[in-house]
Amino acid sequence: MGSMFRAFAPARLVAGALMVALGAGLSPAVAQTITAKLGTATINEDQHEWLKRFKDLMETRSAGRFKAEIFPANQLGSIPRQIEGIQLGTQEVWAGPPGFMIGLDQRFQVFDSPGWFDDIDHAFRTVTHPDMRDRLLLLGEAKGVKGIGIIMTSQISYVSRTPIKTLADFKGKKIRVLASKIERRIMEELGASPAAMDLSEVMTALSQGTVDGARSAISVWVPFKYQAAAKHLIVTHEGFIPTLVMASKAWFDRVPADLQKMMLDIGKEIEPGVQEFGKKLKAGMYDTWVQGGGEIYRLSPNEQKEFERRMANIGAEVAAETPAVKQFYDLMIATAAKARR
Repeated sequence: MGSMFRAFAPARLVAGALMVALGAGLSPAVAQTITAKLGTATINEDQHEWLKRFKDLMETRSAGRFKAEIFPANQLGSIPRQIEGIQLGTQEVWAGPPGFMIGLDQRFQVFDSPGWFDDIDHAFRTVTHPDMRDRLLLLGEAKGVKGIGIIMTSQISYVSRTPIKTLADFKGKKIRVLASKIERRIMEELGASPAAMDLSEVMTALSQGTVDGARSAISVWVPFKYQAAAKHLIVTHEGFIPTLVMASKAWFDRVPADLQKMMLDIGKEIEPGVQEFGKKLKAGMYDTWVQGGGEIYRLSPNEQKEFERRMANIGAEVAAETPAVKQFYDLMIATAAKARR
């Protein structure tokens, strides 16, 4: 027995050495496991759902070479901190409205322009149109962020501590907005004061009366139970909020090429399904808002027409101040026309 072992030992050593040599020569695409932190400010809605589907498909199709953790509800920090994180490479992926990234590129604000989409399906067709999708996702590359997905999340609405039922009710109110000039102009046109604020601060600000209301969407109001601080909600039909899913370019560029392609392919693949998921989910959210003690208002037909008249030129006026923004704004308008049915 001992002699048999000694006889085979050289062969075993050679085989072991060969395995070590082969292991040392494995390509990064085979040997490396890529890890990623996926963050968003919201929870239990379509941004969160996009990240979950992306994680599941990437981990399955990569056969374990890609591993991700999802951190909803600002668990990785405020939205500005998460955007800084993907710029620096300390966070790999963030999902949220492009309006938060105007500090990187002013062109991100063009989708804040009111009045250009017939409905959420038309808005989604516009942002995913071949003339628009890739250009939109590339906007932040020079500043370290790379787009990997896009959906159109929710119709814009406002919550407030006291009822806003008419255009006159906006006057004198302090309303939380994002940081875009277009949003500030919308508030000024309504006689309200805009207050740029991260989502993580809004509930406290409403509860304490620091602001009178906030501009966002039902997919934010319901999961975070905003009825407790501001039970009055008005739908103005002014537009829709997109979500961009952005990866750290520094991190993405270090990922093996086949996984880079997989991320981009999966990002595009899951967009229609997540869009439909979001539509169905939010169809019931207005009822949930009321069931939770909230009130819902809409402008009268005459006031809605007046609102639309006041909003009509805001996007074009702001865009005209900066040639690059004007060019991208014109592209959005042209693409919206092509996407109209």
